[in-house]
Amino acid sequence: MFFAYSTNADISDGILFGLDISVWLIVTLVFLAVSFLGFLWVWSIDFVRERRSGKPVQKPWD
Repeated sequence: MFFAYSTNADISDGILFGLDISVWLIVTLVFLAVSFLGFLWVWSIDFVRERRSGKPVQKPWD
């Protein structure tokens, strides 16, 4: 298979790697949502651990 695309006309029928462009949009949005939820999860777990430790939160430059 040849996977080089030089212009948008190369995929004028809307199929890229066997999937429609709208499917790729949904896949991208799901990936970004999962990445964002993972980011929030890590930060929230750290926030809870910092609060439970009882130590005051220090600024990085202190």
